[in-house]
Amino acid sequence: MAMRARAMAAAQTGLALFTFSLIFMQPQIQFHGFKIIAADGLFLITFAIWLLALALGGARLRWHPFFWLLLLYFAAMANSAIFSPDVRTSMIKLLGTLYLLSLPVMVLSLVENEDDLRRLMRTWLGATALLALMALASLVLFAWRPDHPLLDIALFGFGSLPEGPYPRLRLSFENANMLCHYLSIGLLLALASRQAGWLPAASFRILLLAILVTALFTLSPGLGGLIFCGGLWAALLLRQSGSRWTKGPAAVGIAGGLAFLLAAMIAPQVHDTAPFLIHVPFADVGIAPSGRIMTWLGALDTLRADPLHGGGLGLGATSTLYHAPTRMQVLTDAHNIFLNVGAETGLPGLVAILLMAAWLAKVAMPSSLEAFGPVRAGLGIAVLGAFIYQGLTGSFEDARHLWVLIGLFLAADAIVRNKRAR
Repeated sequence: MAMRARAMAAAQTGLALFTFSLIFMQPQIQFHGFKIIAADGLFLITFAIWLLALALGGARLRWHPFFWLLLLYFAAMANSAIFSPDVRTSMIKLLGTLYLLSLPVMVLSLVENEDDLRRLMRTWLGATALLALMALASLVLFAWRPDHPLLDIALFGFGSLPEGPYPRLRLSFENANMLCHYLSIGLLLALASRQAGWLPAASFRILLLAILVTALFTLSPGLGGLIFCGGLWAALLLRQSGSRWTKGPAAVGIAGGLAFLLAAMIAPQVHDTAPFLIHVPFADVGIAPSGRIMTWLGALDTLRADPLHGGGLGLGATSTLYHAPTRMQVLTDAHNIFLNVGAETGLPGLVAILLMAAWLAKVAMPSSLEAFGPVRAGLGIAVLGAFIYQGLTGSFEDARHLWVLIGLFLAADAIVRNKRAR
């Protein structure tokens, strides 16, 4: 009996350490074109301990209907890997996909009650607070010594943005967009934790300000996700208070999200790699499509070339030349989670990920805080923002923290359902 409990506790501790370590995407090790980070080693240890806990009966494997969609998604990945032009590379990526899809299964198994959920969310927020400290140190260092070697790690390139004397943060993440993606989730976890009484008011205010400031310096289209999710959360709070103005914050969130989405589609200046120009009526102005639009079109071409299997799992969605303001780029990522999966794996993968998005859109959005509780509601909105909204402008299907978030949402949903059943 004691061994079962110790194995379960060890697995939960391993999961917490793994979750915390996900913010360290640098340094990376390249393996057959794929990137391995420190968290991957922690996962292998945690996974082994979890299997031991399952064998001893300390943990139990819990089924969730969403797992059917995970199986469908994995089958689509396997179909693409088998018929890939480079089977070896695709099979390695398939193992990576299996790793990612095991994360929500493991999280659901190890998060059995509210105490487990609270501890893991606090771990996530602790990692977010550490990011905020890194951001503060980086901004101070940029103001003091903008040429300091440490800033080569903390700062990201300008991408499609005009070059200038301003910092764009990535911190310990691979790029600024991934950092913003993580922070948008942290924002909702902080809001939900405060509403549930899991986070003191003073700590919440400091963390909220730190998240917003850090996210602002990512200069990412993902900032629209913070506005989108923040608007939905504010609408829920107003509904709980009995206010009649609940549609206002939701409308602001949706409008803000659409504005950032539109901005991501337009290049800051006309470039010689633009396949077309949009002429503004009654003005002698031409608007060039952004690199994202061009990769979307390239991904659709890849999908059309082989609708059944795609271009090959892990082989890139496109190869698009884009003349950014600072340099010529070759873009191989679709910058869209749905098109990226569709281009690499064909229609089977596209259908699978769209079904996942449809299920999440239907189930994750809470109707009220009273009915679902603040934690489940906050996690649901975080999933909508991170998977669906931000998935429109970024390929985050390989983001480990996204799959941990989905597992947290499934665990919170199961806890709420169990309470209702009693």
